[in-house]
Amino acid sequence: MAYEEYLAFLEELLHEMNHLIEIGKQKLEAIQNHELDVLNECIKQEQAVSLTLRGLEQKRGKLLAAIGCEKVPLSEMPRRCPEEYRARMQELVNQLLAADKVYKSVQAPSRTIMERDLRSIRKQLESRGVEQELDDNYKTAPPARGKGLRTDFRA
Repeated sequence: MAYEEYLAFLEELLHEMNHLIEIGKQKLEAIQNHELDVLNECIKQEQAVSLTLRGLEQKRGKLLAAIGCEKVPLSEMPRRCPEEYRARMQELVNQLLAADKVYKSVQAPSRTIMERDLRSIRKQLESRGVEQELDDNYKTAPPARGKGLRTDFRA
């Protein structure tokens, strides 16, 4: 039963990875086309998927503990599971490892383009003297008010 739950978990993880890949592709296209609204939406979607992945990470820990494989890397899981689950486990592991490579290949160009564009913007600001003005005029946000310092508007 625990291995069936782990297989279902891997399928859910694969689904989220594929979703993240699609968002990454949209993000790359938005960056290349200088579509800031689309880029912003992609970043929001990535953050949502990131929260889902955090939840899945907790679930993974519990499932691995249930089958006694806490320290076992994903690539070794097919060898550690019962024969009846081995083929499906191997298939999912291969798909997840491939999805990870695709995700990294999509993220790398996005990061490179954004870093290049940010360096270009910074150079333009510096050449206009704007960067120094921003540094001179920057003030930190005021400290947050304590819980006891609330205003009562009922008066």
